Amino acid sequence: MIRRLVTLILISSFMAVCYADALGDLHSALLAKKRDIYASELTIDEKDSAAFWKVYDEYEQKQLEHSIDAINLMRKFNDKYATGKIDLQSMVNMQAEFFRIEGRKLQTKQNHAEFFSNVLSKEDVFRFYQIEKKVDALIRSNIAEQTPIFAPEVSLK
Repeated sequence: MIRRLVTLILISSFMAVCYADALGDLHSALLAKKRDIYASELTIDEKDSAAFWKVYDEYEQKQLEHSIDAINLMRKFNDKYATGKIDLQSMVNMQAEFFRIEGRKLQTKQNHAEFFSNVLSKEDVFRFYQIEKKVDALIRSNIAEQTPIFAPEVSLK
């Protein structure tokens, strides 16, 4: 019972991350669209524009690094799962690493919020993070559609 519970928690968390191919394609397409959306939806003062886009690019790079960490973790899980060489402790460790990655993603958002507040109005900061949430939801939805549920009949070592 505990093994199934840990397994389901692990799988449901990984569903929020994704398979590498799905994220790679979707991430690239959405990054280009996000930039266009931000340019059209946010009121960026001309004097602050260069600073905003510089920090925005740094922000996206950091988030990409976190996504790559998550992809690598998902690949590790998939490899172990496919070969049948997965044990409960490995799953628990990967779950803990997943939570650390998600924490770093959130920390990056929080760290950049202060800067964005210096160059954007409060309304635009809200819109910025609203767009972020929508893009995250699109990615997570796409991933959930493509991710199989861990089979309860799979035995753990």
